[in-house]
Parts: sequence; structure tokens; C-alpha cells
Amino acid sequence: MRKLASIVTIATSEPIADSDRLDVVTMKGKGWRVVTGRSEFKPGDTAVYFEIDSALPADDERYAFLRDRCLRSWTDKHGRVLMQAIRIRTVKMRGVISQGLVMPVSLFPELAAIMNGEDEDDILRVRHYDDIDAEMKATLDTSRPQGFGRREGNFPSWIPKIDEERIQNLADWPDTLKGVLWEVTEKADGSSMTVFWAPSMRPAGRSACAAATSSLSATRPTSGGRQPPSTASRANSPPLDAKSPSRANWSAPA
Repeated sequence: MRKLASIVTIATSEPIADSDRLDVVTMKGKGWRVVTGRSEFKPGDTAVYFEIDSALPADDERYAFLRDRCLRSWTDKHGRVLMQAIRIRTVKMRGVISQGLVMPVSLFPELAAIMNGEDEDDILRVRHYDDIDAEMKATLDTSRPQGFGRREGNFPSWIPKIDEERIQNLADWPDTLKGVLWEVTEKADGSSMTVFWAPSMRPAGRSACAAATSSLSATRPTSGGRQPPSTASRANSPPLDAKSPSRANWSAPA
């Protein structure tokens, strides 16, 4: 699963040309570059790094300096604020691309005694911005059918998640893969999904798909092209069970 907050060691810190207040730093084991304040960090310092797409809790005063530029709010139709978060995005400062946020680890005493297995994201209440945005849109969009987007339960523990790590977090990959046969693939923008079959949620009797197919066969012409089933046939076709995992509305092909 993608890690948004992590404890890092500063590798380099260099001043930005034409600026007397800004530096750009890199971190050991990561390929990201982040703009920081002048002399805020030096090589060897320990810091906390927040990746782009991180959503930081808006009620945490440690991030107050970002509110004017990075605060995102979700409100209902009456103007009531339902959720706020500080969104970390890629920015350009003095011509230098900055990806993420680096802050001194001394500001986060709760991480001092972090144990194996504990996650910085959970401790610091950091979430992925897209997850919050999707939840809020599902909550605020009253035009959606009732139950659409409703959380039915936790992600099944027996199914591996397909998240792939960003190459910027694998700065040592050339050495790790040296001499190893590997395959190059490209991740295109979009959304991933995981589908599984839950027998306990299967509609009673024959499946809705079989019933729908049977209805189609009864209305299919014996020669020539295909035609859609009649209105009567559609009305007589059994609807999908409301407990079907897909929750999709079945429709006959044209």
C-alpha cells in the first residue's frame, strides 16, 4: 500500500539560484526534490517527508502555514463545511519543481517511539487526497441512486492489493535489479479496481444473468439481424437481486 508520510534522511541541500531564502533538498533512498527554507536542513538531518497527493489534517496547527494556499474544503448545499484537508501538490518555485513537503522530525514527537509495524500515515492522520475527495463526492451527490458508493465493509484481507510503489521511492533500484531479468511496464493515468465473487451474496435460484439471457433468447429473431427484446419481454425479465454484489442495472444489447 502506498506510503504517504515517512521518516527520511536528508542527502543534499543546495541553494536555489536567484533566491536568498530557498534551498532544494534530496533524500536518501528517494528520487524526489523538495524546495525548503534557506538552511532549514543540512545533509544527514532526519526529517518527515509527505508525498504529493497527501491530505494533511486541517486542524493540526503544524500545517497552519499551508492553509492559505493548500486548504481544500467540502461543503453541503447549505454551505456547511463537512471536511477540510491540506492538499500537498507539485509546485514550481523560482523555476524549481518541488514535489512534496519536508518538515523537521522534531515537530513530530509522536514519531519518536514508533514501533515496527506502526505506520506514520495512521499516527499523523495522513490520507490520500483522492480517497477523501471520492468519499465526499459520493456523500454530496444526491442525484446518485440510494446506496451508491456506500461502504459495505473493509477490503478483504485475503486479496492482495495491487498498489505499485513510485519509482521515486526506489532510488536504489538500478543496483537492486543489476543482473536480474525484469520487464518494463507503463502505468497509465486512471483508476484501478478489484473484483471478487461472494457466493454468500448470490441471488436465490438461478442467477440473474442466466434469467436475463433466457429472456433474450426468447425474443431473438431466427434470421436477419438482431433486435432488442420487446417492452413486454423487458417487463417480464426478472430484475437483478438488490443484494447482487455488482449493484448494476442490466440492459439488453441493441
